[in-house]
Amino acid sequence: MHCSAKSRKIPVRIILAILMCFTLFCVSAQAAQVPGDGNAVDGTIRDVAADQIAKGAQITTAPSISDTSHTPADGQITSVHVSSSAPLKTSTTTDSPVLVCGSGKASISHTSQPMEYIPRKGSSLGMFVTTGYCLCEECSGGFGLTYSGTVPQARHTISADISLFPIGTRLMIDDIIYTVEDIGSNVTGDHIDIYYDNHEEAMAHGKQTEEVFTVE
Repeated sequence: MHCSAKSRKIPVRIILAILMCFTLFCVSAQAAQVPGDGNAVDGTIRDVAADQIAKGAQITTAPSISDTSHTPADGQITSVHVSSSAPLKTSTTTDSPVLVCGSGKASISHTSQPMEYIPRKGSSLGMFVTTGYCLCEECSGGFGLTYSGTVPQARHTISADISLFPIGTRLMIDDIIYTVEDIGSNVTGDHIDIYYDNHEEAMAHGKQTEEVFTVE
């Protein structure tokens, strides 16, 4: 009975030793290799092909696609090589890209705001005579609309010679941007009539000589 009991203990030790060796081998292999021939260093996955990344993989930020000098935190994907079957979608912005990985594809998305257009003073058109007018009977014969059919607005509407400045032309006078929307029987050549909300302001403008600029 003593010899028989001893013989039963030998296979158990062998099995335990095999299991321990197999476990160590699996852990070592998992730490050394990742999908796409990448390398795992201190838990950080590097150089993983996009088509090897499983669907639902974590979104990882990086300074740029080509920047592999960035020192990541543990468990962070620091660079992604995109195969020919996984094209990049790009947009022109100044923001840092965000790599979005999943379903075997990679793309670059950006968060940006459209640039606001700011009109600027262009080239000088020379010196013009400017006067003021309103919608009263004396100035406009009582008509409530401009020649172009719009309701005139102060600091916006001007009357000009449309053979020189077609309807819709924008001009800058005294740092104010005006739009040609009206015409006048006496408004020809280098004469521009500026619209005001009331007759008093129109008359107060008088007759001036001012430099006129284009608008860019």
